[in-house]
Amino acid sequence: GWMATESSINEELRSDLNLLRRRGRELVNNNDYARKFKGMVTDNIVGPDGFVLQTRVQDANGKPDDLANTAIESGFKEWAAACDITGQLSFRDLCETITGAMPSDGEFLVRFVRGADARNKFNFALQVIDVDRIDTAYNVAATSRTNAVIMGVEVDAYRRPVAAHLFAAHPNDGVHGNRSRVRVPMDEVLHRFKVERAEQLRGIPWMAPGMLSLHHLGGGMLAALLAAEHGANHYGFFTRPEG
Repeated sequence: GWMATESSINEELRSDLNLLRRRGRELVNNNDYARKFKGMVTDNIVGPDGFVLQTRVQDANGKPDDLANTAIESGFKEWAAACDITGQLSFRDLCETITGAMPSDGEFLVRFVRGADARNKFNFALQVIDVDRIDTAYNVAATSRTNAVIMGVEVDAYRRPVAAHLFAAHPNDGVHGNRSRVRVPMDEVLHRFKVERAEQLRGIPWMAPGMLSLHHLGGGMLAALLAAEHGANHYGFFTRPEG
């Protein structure tokens, strides 16, 4: 049947988002077309050199201040090499990680770490957080004293996000999992996605419209390969009674 609803985008995502994300990740891991699409996204958005800073500081006379420009760009380059709180990613690698997740996740979450916890000379670092930690099932109606929470995102009366409600750790990480929630103000994180409908608060996986086709395409290709293998494994002999 042709299923259609009049539900809000958030109500549709509330029941579908986690499943869409799981299916998208499975496709990226096991479907060569989905894997190629992820690579195309990172190659064309981030590129081989990533995002770099180019400053255009000018002197009082309007001429470029080359000394200041060089110092600022050199400082940014040094920070970019130590921007990840885990010490594993450069700024380019970090951008590739969050961008590469968009086909399957549709959104990303980065936390700003300031002060000594940043563990670099700039006292500022970035922490990439798995969007699984946003509690999609946490939904609370607004009251006269409290804000509404929609799929783990707290919003004010104008539907402006003011905080994210995150699991303290990934909820499905074995003995390290933790489902206790932590409220994190939005000025401490960067939660971004492509807004496709008004009042949308969570991201839609970019591959969502093609997931079913990709799944069946992968199954069809596997069936064709198995049929060819099955046929190749059968053989016979023509014989005559006299040998």
